[in-house]
Amino acid sequence: MPRAKNGRFAKAQNVAKVEKLVERTAERKKKRSIAKAAKLLMAEDEPTMLVAVGRRVVELDTLAKELWCSDCNIPLSLRNLEKEQQMGLASIMTVRCGECLAEYAVHTSKKVPNLNGGKDLYSSNCKAALGCIDSGMGPEILKKFLSTLNIPVLHTHTYQRAHDFISEFVVKAADESCKEAIEKEKRLALEMLLEKGTYKDVLFNSEALCP
Repeated sequence: MPRAKNGRFAKAQNVAKVEKLVERTAERKKKRSIAKAAKLLMAEDEPTMLVAVGRRVVELDTLAKELWCSDCNIPLSLRNLEKEQQMGLASIMTVRCGECLAEYAVHTSKKVPNLNGGKDLYSSNCKAALGCIDSGMGPEILKKFLSTLNIPVLHTHTYQRAHDFISEFVVKAADESCKEAIEKEKRLALEMLLEKGTYKDVLFNSEALCP
């Protein structure tokens, strides 16, 4: 029977507790060693160069929501970035959990359904196209601007898809605005005629203005 520090024999109950504690400690160390070995083996297959460099345009709420491991219930780290698929200003980043080593697809921008039946678009690309239309800036100037900031540029096809999608809404909004302006002009003209003209003049001009 093992002895305690004071030289007396230890109780069997205490000995059992110590043995269980030692077993649990050994088991935890074993699990940590296995996880560490797996990480080292994976690190050997990974390239030494960084997967992604430069700057990105991200939607913080989308990034915060998707940078999360649902199995471990812990946040993911971009230090464990495995690969990146760029689609203009948007990206799909494959991030590995540091604990369970599961991979997650993390989007930097929200998806926008394509009403024309094509592939889904991304909000950041559509916003960029809308900004170009609103400011009168062409896609080539946008490319130079993004390149200066070290941000991935929109390729011609990606920009054109976003531009065509946004243009439909821009034209519709412009038509509605013009119709509202015409109706307002009609009302103002009729009110002015009612104040200054005779009934016959008002009737004649109202028929001419509102056939």
